Amino acid sequence: MIDTKLLRRSLVVALLSIPIALVAQGPAHDTTQPRMPDTAVHYQGNTDTPAALDAAHSLSPQYPHDLVQARIAGAVRAQFVVDTLGHAEMATFKVMNVVVDVSRLPPANGNIADTAANTRQITEASKQLFAQAVQNALPKMQFVSARVGGHPVRQLVVEQFNFTAR
Repeated sequence: MIDTKLLRRSLVVALLSIPIALVAQGPAHDTTQPRMPDTAVHYQGNTDTPAALDAAHSLSPQYPHDLVQARIAGAVRAQFVVDTLGHAEMATFKVMNVVVDVSRLPPANGNIADTAANTRQITEASKQLFAQAVQNALPKMQFVSARVGGHPVRQLVVEQFNFTAR
């Protein structure tokens, strides 16, 4: 005859020992396989090393020719994600702010109203040209990707590009 009490105790001991045996064997996943890429977007404050422009392998945005001739200076503040390979993800590109300095423009016909209207038109056109110059250059630029725990990660970057009239 089978001792059911003994059988139940044996079964309980066997069931309780399963997790201990699994933990003793180590992780259930294969650590020899490559690590899955981190698809989260990190911010500068939560990375070990933030993304940075690799100036040695990047060209600056091209100063729009018409704005060079008019000696109009400006700055574009843009936001975008730098991927794990150090490239800007253009789908995330956003112009946050464009500042234009038209202080070197000559007055329009000496008339203040004409000068103000002319300055507004030039400022708006200049903003578009500066922003387009940054957007055209960004795919050709190389960045050093951000790192967390020694691994490259995607990072949201806010970068300012200056255009200085000479």
